[in-house]
Amino acid sequence: MALRFPNPGSNFKRMVNTYGLLYEEFGEDTIYDLDDATEVLVDHYQVSSSGAVGQQAAERSYQEDRSRDSLYNQLKMYSELYRMLGWIHPSAEKKLLFRNTLIGQWVSKEDSEDRVSGLLQECLLGIAFPNPNTENKGVKRLRFFPHLLDFMEKLDGIAHRDEIIVGLYTISDDSKSDLISQKVDQVRNFRGDKSERKAALEVVADKNDVQPNTLQNYTRFPLGVIKADYVDWAEPEYISDVYENSTKFYVLTENGRNSIRRFREGIDVRSEDFERLSWRGKAYLVCVGYAAILLRAGYKVFSDDLIKLEDMRDEYSTVEELLGDTSLRKVYFSPYQQASHDAIRQGEALYNAEIAQA
Repeated sequence: MALRFPNPGSNFKRMVNTYGLLYEEFGEDTIYDLDDATEVLVDHYQVSSSGAVGQQAAERSYQEDRSRDSLYNQLKMYSELYRMLGWIHPSAEKKLLFRNTLIGQWVSKEDSEDRVSGLLQECLLGIAFPNPNTENKGVKRLRFFPHLLDFMEKLDGIAHRDEIIVGLYTISDDSKSDLISQKVDQVRNFRGDKSERKAALEVVADKNDVQPNTLQNYTRFPLGVIKADYVDWAEPEYISDVYENSTKFYVLTENGRNSIRRFREGIDVRSEDFERLSWRGKAYLVCVGYAAILLRAGYKVFSDDLIKLEDMRDEYSTVEELLGDTSLRKVYFSPYQQASHDAIRQGEALYNAEIAQA
């Protein structure tokens, strides 16, 4: 089964601003549903339906069969992305009841644009499957965005949309160490021949029982964000000497190259690693992951927190075995994207008791 990203659009800045309205309205403690979220965006004239905005848009969109309600479904897709990014969590009682997270609070802050940009990039790198809050049927183990940057760099710093689908959207388990190199070789075998590229895309579509344009629609989110000003990992460019005519590629930027270099220098902690830890170890790693993300994003105040966590390191033997001598700031584990609610609560309690007040 191919990877599927929800498709509410490709304007990442708008997605971020939309989330900011939801955080402003509901904060961290209020539980809300899709209708509550829709009402907020209707009140701020952020959504439209049948050519109308505001309350008229809500009236034109509403259907008793919610699967036919355009605004409801648009917010449902937003919610799927916000869960992937760790900004909202579903309620334990019902998947379509939500609460904003602590990392979502930082995303919504009116702060330095550089820090917000850094945090958004960390949240993209943090998307990993499996996790307790989102699912991608058929995907067993995958951290998509570092693979995308690695894939592009290995392909001379450029990639076509269809190459990305054929190479990366077919991965269900990324545990094999040379997997991306194999996918790069697959693309190199048809690169230069437009008909072979289309044939490779059709093979993926047939295996997933969808049309090629459906697979292409699944790329709107990732390709939209990597070129967004907030992220700046790639730039679209028409290149004429790869396929038979001028073709749109995505060209890796210097920031994209630096991001994958830093990721390679760190340690990639996955859910199976986390689940092997003791409960104390899980709480500690939640604290480490949270502080490391924000420090890498540019929030220097978290440097002191990581120093305190470093001083506590030998108290958590299961974490020590996992991390070895890796610097804590190089730990890639995003708790609000990878940890269970119970583990996050334990981590927050530890953080408040021994780190934030220390």
